[in-house]
Amino acid sequence: MTERKPGYLAFAAHPTLNFMLNRLAWEIDEARLFDIGARVATQVDFVRVVLDEARRAEDDGRHRDAAFLYRGAEFFMAASHPDKEPAYERFMELFYEVTPDARAGRREVKFGSGSLGVIDLPALAEEKDVLLFCTGYDGVIEELCGRALRLRQAGYRVVLYEGPGQGCALRRSGLPMTPDWERPTSTVLDALGVPSCTLLGISLGSFLAARAAAFDSRVRRLVCWGAIHDFAECVKRSMGEKRGGRVLQLVRWGWRRTVNRAVQRGMAADAGANWAVSHGMHVSGRIDPFGYLQWMLDFHLRDVAHQIAQDVLVVSSSDDHLVPRDQLRHLADALVGARSVATRLTTAAEHAAEHCQIGNPDLVVDEILRWMAGLDRRDRLLAGASTGGGPSVTPLGR
Repeated sequence: MTERKPGYLAFAAHPTLNFMLNRLAWEIDEARLFDIGARVATQVDFVRVVLDEARRAEDDGRHRDAAFLYRGAEFFMAASHPDKEPAYERFMELFYEVTPDARAGRREVKFGSGSLGVIDLPALAEEKDVLLFCTGYDGVIEELCGRALRLRQAGYRVVLYEGPGQGCALRRSGLPMTPDWERPTSTVLDALGVPSCTLLGISLGSFLAARAAAFDSRVRRLVCWGAIHDFAECVKRSMGEKRGGRVLQLVRWGWRRTVNRAVQRGMAADAGANWAVSHGMHVSGRIDPFGYLQWMLDFHLRDVAHQIAQDVLVVSSSDDHLVPRDQLRHLADALVGARSVATRLTTAAEHAAEHCQIGNPDLVVDEILRWMAGLDRRDRLLAGASTGGGPSVTPLGR
């Protein structure tokens, strides 16, 4: 990681490209990213410019920069792009070359017809707990290693894992994403022999982790880094509330041809929409826009949120360009069976108003550490009370 102060920077005018450059800013010098941002206006520009920069960085021996630049370029490549697979593989090779801890902890876990990537990182102090950490809709676990460092320093063994639709599970094994995240989560816990853990999911991973927690009792605490109660609400917002609502209703009615024509017109007129829908089809393994939107409708917690019985922390941001702000309230209100629910809305004043607090992710790490320390204190008090060694304590509620 590079040393940088918190802040969401204006690298590029295009909001999606700017968000990706802010992701890269935790790994690459800001001056280089400002130069890139000045030269890109579309996803096509981004792929061309960033791929060239990746190759130049590799030639110059800046292998960490090169790794993340290859990752940035690959992100916006269509599944059919001839450089997509080589860019991803070069990212992986260079990342593990320059990150020995991740290389030592890397393993593959068999799942279905393929395998899932796992990075098992030991605590750097006396171990307190296992923290199982998954990424979201379009992340790769290698990007999470920087966020994991301070958790490890605080005494947590951090296991980064991917499921179908993510990382090499998608790119090497061809496994599309499914909402039943309890399956990959349980598979990883079984493979590592972990009897209990705190489960953390970021971005769409906040939904995925919550879904897994509803079905696996080995999860004793849940952190939703993001607040996605219903993924369809995020997609509807990206399409425009009225238009998106009409399109999704047509999907529910099964009007495939009508939906495909409408979405494809939008894709033809807008390069960003073309990338977003094509990317969704790639992640979901569906062959047309209708199939992707139909798949997405299953990503909600309405039927399972009441089964989540753990202590839960939900962190959301005030001006997220991807997730509607009311998702925080909807998710918190749905957790009627949780042992306790804590919520945190981060703001622009904290450099943390954007998606996943990308301008200040350490703020969330600090919040997670404080929350877990508070639960540890509570549990010690409760244990003392149950053995007559301390005061009578009522478990924390919502």
